[in-house]
Amino acid sequence: MLAVALPMLIAGSVSPTSTFFNQLIAYAGCGLWLLLWARHAAEAPALRIGPAAPWWLGAMVLLALSYLVSEAPIGQRLVPLGCVLLGGALLVASAASSTGGDDAVWAEPLQRALLVGALLSVVVALVQVFAPDIADGVLIAASTTPGRAIGNMRQPNQLSTLLLWGCAAAVWLAVARRWSLGLLAGLLAALVFAVVLTASRTGLVGVVLLAAWGVVDRRLPGRVRLLLIACVGLYAVGWFGVEQWSASTGASFYGNDQVAKTLHGDASSSRGRIWANTLSMIAAQPWRGVGTGAYNYEWSMGVFPDRPVAFFDHSHNLELQLAVESGIPFTVVVLGLMLWALWCGRAALTSGDTRRALGARTALFMLVLVAVHSQLEYPLWYTYFLLPTCLLAGWYAGLAGAEAQAQAAARDEALFASLRHSSAEPAEPAAPGKVATGSGQPGDKAAAAGAPRNRVFAPVATLLGGGALLGSLWALGDYWSVAVVFEPSLAIGDAGSLEGRIARAKRSVLFGHHADYAEVTMAERPEEVLAQFDRPLYHLLDTRLMTAYAKALAGAGHLPEAAHVAARLREFHNPASEEFFEPCETGAHPLPFQCSPDSRLSIAEMRAMQKR
Repeated sequence: MLAVALPMLIAGSVSPTSTFFNQLIAYAGCGLWLLLWARHAAEAPALRIGPAAPWWLGAMVLLALSYLVSEAPIGQRLVPLGCVLLGGALLVASAASSTGGDDAVWAEPLQRALLVGALLSVVVALVQVFAPDIADGVLIAASTTPGRAIGNMRQPNQLSTLLLWGCAAAVWLAVARRWSLGLLAGLLAALVFAVVLTASRTGLVGVVLLAAWGVVDRRLPGRVRLLLIACVGLYAVGWFGVEQWSASTGASFYGNDQVAKTLHGDASSSRGRIWANTLSMIAAQPWRGVGTGAYNYEWSMGVFPDRPVAFFDHSHNLELQLAVESGIPFTVVVLGLMLWALWCGRAALTSGDTRRALGARTALFMLVLVAVHSQLEYPLWYTYFLLPTCLLAGWYAGLAGAEAQAQAAARDEALFASLRHSSAEPAEPAAPGKVATGSGQPGDKAAAAGAPRNRVFAPVATLLGGGALLGSLWALGDYWSVAVVFEPSLAIGDAGSLEGRIARAKRSVLFGHHADYAEVTMAERPEEVLAQFDRPLYHLLDTRLMTAYAKALAGAGHLPEAAHVAARLREFHNPASEEFFEPCETGAHPLPFQCSPDSRLSIAEMRAMQKR
């Protein structure tokens, strides 16, 4: 509940990052969970994770290495690197428990937490749409779009994925724990109705996938399959009901706007253009990519007259993001490892053990849901989605390991039985407490007790779990030093002057780029702080930062570079930049640098200038 449900439900936020507490608690909670598990794992028999988990782990190691070799500022690499390392450890731990048949350690708590988080998010969604005045930003986040549920994560697509994960968790728990059909029907109806309130097109696709699961999975009880198939009808009825409520009360329902946008050809907002720009970047640097963490800088500084007007720090597609930042070969290897891991885990999908097959199919469905979401956005860049996804991958992989062990045990038993029956002398019955080993020699429980222990992974898990907890505390203090720049009331004692707060915040390793941003965008002579642009340029370029950067370059005598940045800013057509370009429209004399012809410098030339 602490590691998975609570992070999805935190409404409070402190600038400059709206989901900081959600992500911090997810990281700390999963670290604590791993730390507690490691204490028991140290006394368990040798670690077994099955045939699929090593391939997942290989992909995670490559992702971690990509952050180590990146040229991005170290502070902006430590957070994702820590998340990938913790995610890999969670995957192995979950796989080990599932291989050992112990769902109660990871799988069942994960499903219960996802269901609880989803059900409480239903309450949040109802308030945001039907009683928005109650949303105080403390327990329930105020919706930024009238008539639309965005959850306490403040993103409707993320909310819809959580709700659909909740549907899958409800199905698994209902079948595994023999819940009544009426209870399951009520849970699914509430969750699907909340998906309607998000007006998320990604959510609609997820509901269709939920119904498809009911169609293809013949191992589910027949009535459960019918309920899953009926979810599409529940969605349609819910949509119609909300439309009628909106029409009769005059209240807003964002779903009407979504339908209009889709019918007018805007099915994916501005994603089509950002994908086209990203493909151009991949074509320009197909082998090594632009560098992990450098996407926003390379795209913002690249020449794209047809770019979307929003400022993007991600391509909104998992495969494209990997390819543009790390190159096509890296992407093929990482995705190949993940797909091979899925293939290696397929045995559990057709297991003769009903519970094992149900778990594998549920885990696969939930992985497919987040993978579909990752084709349109980047949920795995948030810890509260990344870490549960790693646990799901471990669950799926571990069930395959358990199936492989069960099949091997059955083969060994059959072989031993054939040897026993073909023997000239009758076999001596095993004494109580003894079992036959694969060699045909008797063993006892003491032999199992003396099996090799987890002398490697348990200490590693302890280190990573404890490191996650300590790192979370450090990150909280580091973030707080930056937050007081934007909200002085958060300071302990005298907040001091703005300049003093910025100076202290700049020492932050993880979040100092926010302080740099404040300094360079507020400077009267930005050329005097040109060196302070390094970190914010790798975070997110926006109108204020690009304007300040262009002025700083011009003030330092780098006129071609300044003209290049100004031309890129003009491509965004942002109303906030109109004042900057006003002299070009009024015919001021002499014309300032922003009115100069586009110098169209290469990214390498821009980077070389900045390094000087």
